[in-house]
Amino acid sequence: MKGCQDMSKINYENTAKLLGVSLRGNETFDELLQIERNKMAEQNEEHFETIDKNKAKSYEDQKEMRAELIEWVKTCDKFHMGELYSEMKRMKRSWDE
Repeated sequence: MKGCQDMSKINYENTAKLLGVSLRGNETFDELLQIERNKMAEQNEEHFETIDKNKAKSYEDQKEMRAELIEWVKTCDKFHMGELYSEMKRMKRSWDE
């Protein structure tokens, strides 16, 4: 029976490390679960903020690439324009497959 009593004790030092918060040392199991839920909610919010920032950066990068391509195409000579047009047609066909 002594083994069961040992398992029911909460190791607050390890739990605090795992949760990344400081604990009083007398929290109930339900309180620890609520702390964990709150921590997960914070992490989810940070995760979504990071995703939004990455999407915004990707959009800005695409705008820059598009502008650079447009400027470059505007200055192409007839020969290079033909090559670009052929490559565009090839790419479109491969995307439609």
